[in-house]
Amino acid sequence: SQIVKNAKRLDERLYELGYDVLCQDLGFTESHQVAVDVSKWGGGDKVPRMLEEVGIILNKNLLPWDDVKKADNPSGIRIGVQEVTRLGMKEEEMDTIAELMDITIKEKKSKDEIRKMVKEFKSQFVTVKYTFEECPAYDLPELC
Repeated sequence: SQIVKNAKRLDERLYELGYDVLCQDLGFTESHQVAVDVSKWGGGDKVPRMLEEVGIILNKNLLPWDDVKKADNPSGIRIGVQEVTRLGMKEEEMDTIAELMDITIKEKKSKDEIRKMVKEFKSQFVTVKYTFEECPAYDLPELC
């Protein structure tokens, strides 16, 4: 249930920041993923590359209205929140993730500054939660 709460909150915050999230008219997502139309900012190929440069990983995604011939640069991105949730992030952290994405996409700060902010933020979440036992994220599950 926390995964869905996180996805919904990430959707809501991105919407508040001016992004065209899918299904906002239905109350946002009801799953582990968020879909956003980023065609205003160069599309689904450019935006994930920008975010990857600062340490935020997601992928491009065709949206329902995209022509399959646009698969190389679709309108959308897809963000899954299950892994950050497993690290113990909750709704407040989804706000931070949305804001870090926003300053990157809209180029409000240098990539070096944002990369440092992302690294500092992520450093607070290094233990896998919501498993049989908590263990450091870098350990192999069979050793926990």
